[in-house]
Amino acid sequence: MIVIIDDAVERAIDTFYLFAMEIHPSLSEETVRCKKSRLFDSLRKLGNFPSSHPLAQYRADWIRAGYRVYSCENFLFAFQICEDAETHTQFVYVVDAVHSLLYHD
Repeated sequence: MIVIIDDAVERAIDTFYLFAMEIHPSLSEETVRCKKSRLFDSLRKLGNFPSSHPLAQYRADWIRAGYRVYSCENFLFAFQICEDAETHTQFVYVVDAVHSLLYHD
C-alpha cells in the first residue's frame, strides 16, 4: 500500500531535531540525518500492515478522527487508511506526529 506523509509530519520531525541539536550540542547533524532516514524508511513500510496498528488512545483529536497510531524512534504518528474515490486503491495517509517527550493533550 502506498504511504503519503503530510508536510506537517515532516515539519514536526524537523522542528524537534532542530531544538534537540540546540539543547544537546553532542547531537550531530549526521546522527540526525540517520535518525530521520530511519523514521521515513519505517513510515514507508507502514503500508505493508497498516491495519495491525491500534487506534489512537491518547490525544483527543486523534481519537475523535479515528486515527491509528504508529510508534518509531520515540515519535508517535497518527495515520488513517484511505481509499481513492476514482481508482478505489487504498493508501496510508500519515497525518500528524509528535515526539513522546513533547506529548501533551
